[in-house]
Amino acid sequence: MVPPPGQKTFEGLENLKKATSFAIYANVVVGLAGLGTLALFFGGGAAGLGPSAAVSVGGGLIGGILQLAAFVVGLTGVLAIKTGRREFGPEHDQSVGRGWKLLIGAVLVYVLGTVVSVIAIVFVVLSTVPAPGAPPNLGAIDQTLLFLIAGFALIAVIGTFLVALALQAFIEKLMPRPGRDARSTFIVLAMAGAFIQAALEVVSFAFFPVGVAAAGQTPTNLSVVNLASIAAFVSIASLLVYRRQVEGALAGARLMVETHSFNPDAGAPA
Repeated sequence: MVPPPGQKTFEGLENLKKATSFAIYANVVVGLAGLGTLALFFGGGAAGLGPSAAVSVGGGLIGGILQLAAFVVGLTGVLAIKTGRREFGPEHDQSVGRGWKLLIGAVLVYVLGTVVSVIAIVFVVLSTVPAPGAPPNLGAIDQTLLFLIAGFALIAVIGTFLVALALQAFIEKLMPRPGRDARSTFIVLAMAGAFIQAALEVVSFAFFPVGVAAAGQTPTNLSVVNLASIAAFVSIASLLVYRRQVEGALAGARLMVETHSFNPDAGAPA
């Protein structure tokens, strides 16, 4: 039996749409949990530490499960689109190939960046180990943590940029003009979310440090406040734009099948 035209591409687009919805739900949970954590922490004082920690952990767990679902479903969608890359002409084929390369580049950035950061941290930690019997060097520990936060924030920003470009490339030649016009909006919102999250990670560390207490001092590692979760609301905006683009790509692909062309704007008013 001959498969219907564009079967793999349509399968991939439907999975991308589902994955985007999962990612939106995950960011809603993480964002609301972040706001709840802040409200409980600042409103309840010491008594709010336990509830705020519970909200933070619970929100992170549920959000993590939804993000995992988004990743798995999204990856199956990308693989289906890659398999059917020749279903909608040479331009779509080339665009999908470019998207695949960008996605691989993003993976390499995350993996190599993490490895380099960990190696650098090991060297920093080993160079600041106190002499036997001496108190820990809290300043060196704080510097190490800040380096860790800044390093992973930079990795996240670069990775987000490459992933955003890849996601656009996978559907670029299938979208009608309104979807193509929204490409820069999606990328700007995605990068804004990444930059805001990175900045808030640093701010959270500065104002709500997670440290180690020396003998006779009050521990500072009780803080559960992480302002970076607020950036989830910016990510929601970018994901809503992308979901609309995927819906447009589905409509454009159907139109191309109906008109036997590779033009997603076929029949649109000039």
